Amino acid sequence: MDPTLIIIIFVILGLVFISLVIAFLLYGLLGAACQLGWAMEAGFLGVVFFIAAWVFLFPAMLGWAIVWGWLEARQKGNDPR
Repeated sequence: MDPTLIIIIFVILGLVFISLVIAFLLYGLLGAACQLGWAMEAGFLGVVFFIAAWVFLFPAMLGWAIVWGWLEARQKGNDPR
């Protein structure tokens, strides 16, 4: 295989990977903001439980934040894609 073709393939895969990482970061930040707003409706204890959940249940909270951010972006029509 030609080395130039291999380099082009790796550059394209790298760009796809970087765009996915940026999208997940944006959705995660938007979802975490929505989670915080939801927790703030419950007052001080809601925020305490929110922080504790992020500390002790990080993978679940991260997944929930990404999904919630994606749904919120779709609903508002300001999808970063």
